[in-house]
Amino acid sequence: MSGRPLLLCKNGTARRWSLDENYTTIIIVSKIETSGAAPLDMESQIGENWRFFLSKGSSAKLVSGSAVTATTGADCPPYWFSGDTTIILGAATSSNDQDQSETVASWDIHVDTPALLHFSQGFLVVACIRHFGGLHSYNYDSRADIFLNERQIDGFALRIKPPDHSDYFHRVPLPHLPSFPQISGCQTLYAWSLRKEALSKTGKQGIKIRIDRGVRWDIDYLSIFLQTRPTVPRVFLSYR
Repeated sequence: MSGRPLLLCKNGTARRWSLDENYTTIIIVSKIETSGAAPLDMESQIGENWRFFLSKGSSAKLVSGSAVTATTGADCPPYWFSGDTTIILGAATSSNDQDQSETVASWDIHVDTPALLHFSQGFLVVACIRHFGGLHSYNYDSRADIFLNERQIDGFALRIKPPDHSDYFHRVPLPHLPSFPQISGCQTLYAWSLRKEALSKTGKQGIKIRIDRGVRWDIDYLSIFLQTRPTVPRVFLSYR
C-alpha cells in the first residue's frame, strides 16, 4: 500500500495527494462523484487545474426534427460518419434526405462538485472530427441556437460561403483550450465561454441545440471544460 496520505472528503470519496518537485499540490482523483449516474458513454478527465467532461454526439436525445448516426443511417454514405460518436443533426437517410422542420437535440453532461465549487473559468465545446463537417446549410441566413440549462448562450445565422463550396458556414473565434485527446483530434470546433451562474448546481448540465430546416450539424463530441482555482485543502490525514 502506498505511503501517500488519503484526503478524506465530506462525500466519502478518497483522494490521494502528493507534491511535485515544485511543491505544487496535485490531486489524483480515484473516483468522480456526480449528482446522478452518468451515462456509459460519458467520460471525465483531469488536467492541471482543469476538469474535462465529455459526451458523444451520438448520445443525443432527439426532441424534434431529424438526425442520423452510423447505426440509424445504414444507407447513408459511410464517409458521413467518423465512427460511432457521430450524429448529423438535420439529416435523414440518403434515400429520404428531406427534413420537414427544424431540428432540436439535447444532451446531459454531469459535472463533479469540486469543479463547480472552485470554478474559475469554463467553456462549452462542440466538436467534429471531420474538417468538412461541422455546421453548414445550403440556405443563406439559416439559423442555429445553442442553450445551456435552458439559457441561450448564442445564436447566429449562416452567411459565409467559402470559395469552391456550395454551403454556407459559420465559425466562431476559438479561445486557447487545454489539450485533451478526444477534442484535440477534432478538426472543426465551436467554443463558448461560460459563466458560473450558467451552470446548474445539481451537477447535471443540459445542452440543447436548435437548427433551422435545411441546416446540418455534424457533431462527434460535446464537452465542458472547467478550470478550478488552486486551493489549499483543510484535510484530515490518515496513513494506511
